[in-house]
Amino acid sequence: MDLNFVQADNSNLPKVDALMVAFFFKNNADYYAAELKHVKTTMFGRESYGDDAIGYVQLHREHGLCTLSAKCAQSTK
Repeated sequence: MDLNFVQADNSNLPKVDALMVAFFFKNNADYYAAELKHVKTTMFGRESYGDDAIGYVQLHREHGLCTLSAKCAQSTK
């Protein structure tokens, strides 16, 4: 665990709603391009994908700012 971070769990994660997620995707240049064959959407849309991909999450709160750090496994399928 990194200095000043604590292990994240359901009790200390910030609340995220659908509008926040939509705002993120709308304003992040990495998500502007439309996907042609929806391969990633299909592959990453599996119900268990998040459980398999996320290894560890930690967070740090300071001056009203919440910073999350996660270890994720890259999918090779």
